[in-house]
Amino acid sequence: MTFSLVTLIASIVLMLAFIGISIYKFKLLPSYSAYSPAWDKVVPINNMHLWSIITFFIALLFMPALIELGDGKILQFLGFFAPIYLIMIALFPLEDITENMRESDKKRIERNLKIHIISAILCAIAVLSWVIFVMKMWWMVLIAVVAVLIGGLLTKSLKSSFTFWSEMILFISGYGAALIGLLR
Repeated sequence: MTFSLVTLIASIVLMLAFIGISIYKFKLLPSYSAYSPAWDKVVPINNMHLWSIITFFIALLFMPALIELGDGKILQFLGFFAPIYLIMIALFPLEDITENMRESDKKRIERNLKIHIISAILCAIAVLSWVIFVMKMWWMVLIAVVAVLIGGLLTKSLKSSFTFWSEMILFISGYGAALIGLLR
């Protein structure tokens, strides 16, 4: 249990720090994934993305807690799939298409976008299902919705960053349920 708690806290700290730095540097963007091309412009890494590396480790550190908390439950696999889909999102980040790109690069980026979107939808389903059916903490989703509504309304960005705020509901729900589950 200690290992899972340590990795969960590391995941939360990494996520909060990265989102905080991203918002400070680029303002509030329409989605969490929209920070990928923004970071690519200021931290270009050959054939890699800083956003992908950070997101990969956020998911990897999140996984032990989700799996452990589902131990002995029929839907334990959701604790594996939720972070795996987040890893898929990281492996297929959003990228900007430019006019001077080769056609093959444009097609690769368009294909990756489809994989990214499908992975994001599956990740959302897996996280919500894990919170509601494995942890039996449906009320955590309601708390996350209220927290996000407050944040979105206070920053006047609920409409312009609707996807971002929706993603934050998932993170708050997942992290909150995992923390409560491990600290019981």
